[in-house]
Amino acid sequence: MDWSTLSDGVLSRALNTFGTPVSYTPNGGDEIQISGVFSNAHILVEVGGVPQSMTAPTLGIRLADLPAKPTKDDQITIKGLNYRITDSQEDGEGGTTLILNQV
Repeated sequence: MDWSTLSDGVLSRALNTFGTPVSYTPNGGDEIQISGVFSNAHILVEVGGVPQSMTAPTLGIRLADLPAKPTKDDQITIKGLNYRITDSQEDGEGGTTLILNQV
């Protein structure tokens, strides 16, 4: 068994254990159901020298669960809230972290 197969198996099991059901709609495509690990952590940013707290929603997914690579403006629905993908940060092991913006 090669590294890629082992890595994909670990990622798949992690998503089955810790994942949340997600609706994924590619821009101009049909909605599909996948699983992802969602985080909506608070981060501290400085705006004009003034610290402010904001959320930074992300979703970790397995690329093999999608019909094509994720692109900006693809839509995600998690627990009834709608998000738009603003960036996809692939990990080189078959997964990616989607940077989201609530719409």
